[in-house]
Amino acid sequence: MSALNSFASRMKPSTSNLMASTSSASKRSSPDLFVIEERPVKRSKSVEKTLLKDVSAPDFSKKLELLEGPKVIIIVGPEKKEFKFPKQLICYHSPYFDRALNRTFKDGEEDEEGMLTQELIPVKAFEMVQQFMYTGQVNTQNAGNFTAEITAQLDFLHLAHEIALLGPFDSVVEGIKERLMNLRKEGKQTPTRLIRRAMQLPAKHAARKLVVDSCVKYYAKFLMENSQRTPAENNKPCPFQKVMDEWPIFAAELFNAFTAVACAKTAKKMKDPLTGWEFTFSL
Repeated sequence: MSALNSFASRMKPSTSNLMASTSSASKRSSPDLFVIEERPVKRSKSVEKTLLKDVSAPDFSKKLELLEGPKVIIIVGPEKKEFKFPKQLICYHSPYFDRALNRTFKDGEEDEEGMLTQELIPVKAFEMVQQFMYTGQVNTQNAGNFTAEITAQLDFLHLAHEIALLGPFDSVVEGIKERLMNLRKEGKQTPTRLIRRAMQLPAKHAARKLVVDSCVKYYAKFLMENSQRTPAENNKPCPFQKVMDEWPIFAAELFNAFTAVACAKTAKKMKDPLTGWEFTFSL
């Protein structure tokens, strides 16, 4: 199973047998988009790539060629929404699509408008990928609904990882942090669905660490409250117990994050690793 098939099965478990197809405007058939046979390639000197927004003014005109040439259409999701790209642009930003498109379209056929159909990729996440390719940033369009905004950003980061999208994604991660802090200001702990989504990112991913860090204060509060209860009183359940049972690695990462903060505490104060604000902690 390829990486994108794994990604899609996590996004939509009920569509495990959904097949992707590739075809051109002339209706040629080709293998599943997700399964790209590797061909021997000549080793070439790697060229450092930069997001268009980060290209210097003198060099920007040279990058405009990415917007020229043949176009491709990516048909995404059960909705079969069409996304039109300059072929050079999408290949520049994603090695995955570079392999897929250059395998599908043979020499001499570049003037044709090609189509790739992929029903397993979520439309909303791919909308953000398209926006990021052109602008180097994303807009979740869920203003005020912090949980929905974070979910959309995590979905984007998942897909970005699977297609090896050109980064960096610092602005997206910073956006997640800002929204997690807004949830904290509203007195809300991190929703378990965000934890589940973040834990599907690669280990040590900055967004995954942020979500784990956002749980430390509430985990510390749970330990402190239970330590102060009498033997006759029932202990309160851990607010993250269910997701800890589902994701043992989350339990381990949360404990490690808590331990790091606890070892650095002064007197009865601990510093929230998400916000940097101090809070009272004593056992």
